[in-house]
Amino acid sequence: MEFLSTLIILWHNYGMIKVVLFDFDGTLAMSMEMVYDIYGEVAEKYNLVKVDGSQVEWLKKYSAKEFIKLLKIKPTDFPKIHREVMDEFSKRMEKVKLLPGAEAVLKKIKEKGMTMGIVTSNTVENVNRFLKVKGVLNYFDIVDDEKNLWGKGAKIKKLIKGKGWKSEEVIYVGDESRDVEAAKVAKIKIIGVGWGYEAKENLVKAGADYVVDKPEEIMPILLR
Repeated sequence: MEFLSTLIILWHNYGMIKVVLFDFDGTLAMSMEMVYDIYGEVAEKYNLVKVDGSQVEWLKKYSAKEFIKLLKIKPTDFPKIHREVMDEFSKRMEKVKLLPGAEAVLKKIKEKGMTMGIVTSNTVENVNRFLKVKGVLNYFDIVDDEKNLWGKGAKIKKLIKGKGWKSEEVIYVGDESRDVEAAKVAKIKIIGVGWGYEAKENLVKAGADYVVDKPEEIMPILLR
C-alpha cells in the first residue's frame, strides 16, 4: 500500500512545473505608460521620434526591435538610452501599479510549493524596491537581471544549470516576443501574457506555448 501511494504521488508530480520565472515590466509591473513617457522625454536629447504613454495600445503591435527602429535609436546609443530610462524609472517607480490580481496568483503558486523568481531587463534594485513597496517581495526566491535586452535566454539557461533545475520543470511568464525567444534559448516553455508591452498576436506569432488574457488563467497551466 505504501509503495502504491508513492507511485501515485510520483505520477501526480510527473511533468509538474516546479519553478515559475516571471518577467517584470509589463508582466507584473504595469510600467508601460511611464516608460513610454520617459522615452518621450529623452527623445529630443537623442534626436528620436517622440512617443508618450497615451500611445500604449498603438505601440503594442511593435516588438522591442521594431520599437527601437520606430524611434530611430542608433544601436550605439541604445545602451546609454536604456540606462537613462531605467535610472529615471527608478525615481518614479512608486507610481507604477502592480498587476491587478497578481498577488492572488503569487499566493496560490507559493501555496503549491513552487519556486518563484524574476528575470528582468530592469535592475535588481528597482525590482526589489518595487516588490517591497507593493508587499509581495516575500513570494520570490530569486530576482536576477540582464542588461542585454536580448540576453535573458542565456541568463535563464545559466540560472537553471546553476540551481540544478530540470528544464521541463521550469516555465517563464512574459509579455514580449523577446521573452518567447528567451524561453526558446533556455529550452523551457513560456506563458505569454496579453496585458503588457506587446499584443497577444505578437506572442502567438513568436511561438509562445500558451497565451493568457487574465492573471487567473496562469495557475491552471502550471498544474497541467
